[in-house]
Amino acid sequence: MLPKIGIVGKQHIGNIDGAWNDYTVTSGKINYLVVNNGGVPISITPVTMPENLNKEDSHDEYELTPEEKEKIDIQIDGLDGIILQGGMQTCSYEEYIAKRAMEKGIPIMGICAGFNVIIRAAGGEVIHNESGSHDKNPNEFAHSITIDPTSNLYKLMDCDEEIEVNSVHWMIAKEEGVPQDVLKIVAHSPDGLVEAYEGVNGPIYGYKFHPEVMATEGAGCYNPKMNNIFKDFVEKCLEYKRNIDKQSEIEELRKEVELLKDKNNKLNSMLKKALDFAEEVSKSRFARIFFRKKLQGLPKLDDSEREIL
Repeated sequence: MLPKIGIVGKQHIGNIDGAWNDYTVTSGKINYLVVNNGGVPISITPVTMPENLNKEDSHDEYELTPEEKEKIDIQIDGLDGIILQGGMQTCSYEEYIAKRAMEKGIPIMGICAGFNVIIRAAGGEVIHNESGSHDKNPNEFAHSITIDPTSNLYKLMDCDEEIEVNSVHWMIAKEEGVPQDVLKIVAHSPDGLVEAYEGVNGPIYGYKFHPEVMATEGAGCYNPKMNNIFKDFVEKCLEYKRNIDKQSEIEELRKEVELLKDKNNKLNSMLKKALDFAEEVSKSRFARIFFRKKLQGLPKLDDSEREIL
């Protein structure tokens, strides 16, 4: 079975008057890259009403209701991975999804705004970049990043320590804003900002740039190595799925063993009662031996036993 990867939908409000003015969006490029690398993309639908949505990429103060949280839990139950995509705003349902994924150990990837969501979910913060120096054309290379040679990203980039990336964001992460007991910083921009991180103790991956754009052939910032990010993530999701399936099999076997033990205990109890009854009703040594052998399914008395009697 292929791993099921949830892509967190973004709720968009259109400019059309009337009933058809809101819709949920997932990136076509991300969907394609998941499918092309062996995964099954599944949209995670927002549970917040449009009027309660955050309008910008900042910490959302809206508090999810218990019912909304339950609806999210139902959607992510059974998923093998989660991708938080980019966008112009982030909402509380996304932070809740990120927290639940980290609690459950589900592989999670955050891109651009999704990168911010994971940092917030882990207890950190991102800030507004007043200069706008990182808000560039997403189809063009904007600047280089330096990659930690001990990181997974370094391996995925074929051991290139410095690569060019695109950049289209107003929110930035500084080192002090990243909770480094949870997230290991693995890439920086030339001005010292955090461009990528990986989980310290789990499958967590965040990219401030847009690898899904750079992995698309024909883009002005095309880099075929960016496909490795999605290929590796799908493989991590498959590994998670296999571990979960194995745990489920072990749990089923444990239940079967407990059931057999229970049945065996009941049979032993019945046998003991029967033997005790035989002891009570038997009036001779012969009867005791006969009943014992009969109830235990043993052969009849042999000649030596008859002689003893």
